[in-house]
Amino acid sequence: MSQHRLRLLAAAVVLVSLIVFAGSSGVVTAEASTSGVVISEFRTRGPVGGNDEFIELRNAGSSAVNIGGWLLQGCSSGTPGNASTRATVSAGVVLAPGQSYLFANPTSPGYSETVPPNQTYGTGISDFANTNYAGIRLTDGAGVVQDGVGSPLSPCREGTGFVTPTSNGPNAFERKLGGVADTDNNVADFDGPKAADPQALGDAAPEVVSTQPANGAIGVATNATITVDFSEAVTVVDPWYTLSCGTSGSHTATVSGGPTSYTLTPTTAFANGESCTFTVLASGVHDVDANDPPDTMTANFTVGYTTASENPCIAAITPIPAIQGSGATAAVTGSVRTRGVVVADYEGASPNLRGFYIQDPVGDGNSATSDGIFVFEGSNADTVNVGDVVTVSGSAGENQGQTQVSVGTITKCGTGAVAPTDVTLPAADPTSLEQVEGMLVRT
Repeated sequence: MSQHRLRLLAAAVVLVSLIVFAGSSGVVTAEASTSGVVISEFRTRGPVGGNDEFIELRNAGSSAVNIGGWLLQGCSSGTPGNASTRATVSAGVVLAPGQSYLFANPTSPGYSETVPPNQTYGTGISDFANTNYAGIRLTDGAGVVQDGVGSPLSPCREGTGFVTPTSNGPNAFERKLGGVADTDNNVADFDGPKAADPQALGDAAPEVVSTQPANGAIGVATNATITVDFSEAVTVVDPWYTLSCGTSGSHTATVSGGPTSYTLTPTTAFANGESCTFTVLASGVHDVDANDPPDTMTANFTVGYTTASENPCIAAITPIPAIQGSGATAAVTGSVRTRGVVVADYEGASPNLRGFYIQDPVGDGNSATSDGIFVFEGSNADTVNVGDVVTVSGSAGENQGQTQVSVGTITKCGTGAVAPTDVTLPAADPTSLEQVEGMLVRT
């Protein structure tokens, strides 16, 4: 064996020996935050006493992190410092880069800072001492440790721990570099004791993002349902809406769905040709997270629409082949009403297409014009099923090379079926597929 290889082997043996020795010396293996979320600031004792505590998390990474279901734990002061859960982060909490999430202990005399916490916990964290095992640990929902800090003996610590004051006062400890320093060594990463500067996650109030029918819609069916999409998961508490029409008066409805999209089915039909006003009452809509305030919408949300003056299911329409035409783009654009059988359903939130395909069951007998078309809803609605016959009112046009109707109203008119059209793939002339755009085909 060459001298060079002997030297490399000797170096490797020394390195392994050092690693084994370090492991046997009691040094805690660093628990680096794989997510970027760290315990950025904390206090085990404050100006008003031992329960004047808080623990602040911060996303020090570059990507948003969903911390819903994560566990805030405390290591007990007695040997061996077993960890137990103090709080579980509410479902749906997402920290964008730089955002913070604040826990506090309300037990008398309790947390004394003016920044409201996002969550509270009832079992305090012991002061860190040279002779105890106290500490704080953060784990994700799978139990993987994301960060920790503790006394020199604590199993919660990273690297070398430190002690915290035992007398009341401005006893906060914060990670250096504005709360984000993370070298996996507590004594090197934290500054303190110091005046507290806790930060909490600001919560946006829930709001209505879309309705079906939309504001200003016309030709709404007298038996139409109403769909309301919210910006976040909410619970609704009666009275949370009003629905009133010029001729038929006030309406009640059966409510289904949730927590982000609700459907109201009126218990009585609307009259033809009347104006209706639908209002979501701010006080009856509550977000489901625990980060309050805000808890309710900041203002009422109102839409108005007009019902059809005639039955949409038998009203005159622009046939789908006439909208499609024989060219590469739509022959009819703008406001249209058409009818067809649902042949493919791609409703629901993105990455779904948020719409569906309908096809004229008879067609115009012209192989140069497609009998099918895409109906774009633009919301998370789940309105139709394959086989439904629907009348659709909306705006026709082109989108990404495909003719579509951006829906204003949808009326179910029964059920039907369409036979598939045979096609050969690959097509000899790719432009020939324009003739079957949106249709049910068979190869």
